Amino acid sequence: MAHSSTHVQNMLDKQELDNFVYWSSKCLMEDEIDVARYFERFQTLSDPLLFYQCMSKRECDMLFWKGFHVNNRTALLPYLLDKCPNQQPGATLSFRELFDLAYPFLACKRLTTEAEAKAKAETEAVWQVVPLMRNVQNENLSIHDEAYSALYRQCIHIIPELAEVLPKPELSHEPVQNAPVQSTSHNCQAPSAPSSPARTPSSPIPELLTSPTDLVTSALDAPVDPSPAPPPASDFIDHTPSTTPPSLPTWS
Repeated sequence: MAHSSTHVQNMLDKQELDNFVYWSSKCLMEDEIDVARYFERFQTLSDPLLFYQCMSKRECDMLFWKGFHVNNRTALLPYLLDKCPNQQPGATLSFRELFDLAYPFLACKRLTTEAEAKAKAETEAVWQVVPLMRNVQNENLSIHDEAYSALYRQCIHIIPELAEVLPKPELSHEPVQNAPVQSTSHNCQAPSAPSSPARTPSSPIPELLTSPTDLVTSALDAPVDPSPAPPPASDFIDHTPSTTPPSLPTWS
């Protein structure tokens, strides 16, 4: 009776694994996190079936490869053949070896996509900022002008890194003088205009802005390490087959 119950449970587990692989193949894996989750779940479902010999290792490897989206398989295949020219995924290449190769591949793909998106965003930002900086040059603004302060705020809002290279605005606030007391005499005379204090000539914007495009590009330059992290298979996955049968849920 116990043997029959175990057999029925193994059949149910095999059906669950098949369903999981089927639905996984419908979802595109975007990065290394997706393939790591797929591998962990696949191993959890397949280990009992391998232990009780309800599924061969070759069948297990084939199922793991089938669980990848068709676009993932198309992108991965040339890379796998380059790394392992004498092994075929789903045939001679085990599913653990396949995971160890797919993980860094998808990590590199994610980093490349992020770098391209960042480069596109920076290019769009440059096209927004350069006209503003040309306005500074064309109008011969100084750091004491309100117009320069407004353009400065717009520039650093679009590209915050420009705050490190653009001269900061220095608005000079002139003190407000009290109006002179008018005489109560009938002979009213027009009050004399208050004399404004001498203002120190403001210095123009330094030659730093002679090439707005170069300035924006230099502000955006930052070294990026494109190397992906190694696959975590050796850390959180035990590659040694278990010597004791895994626990199975009670069949009622």
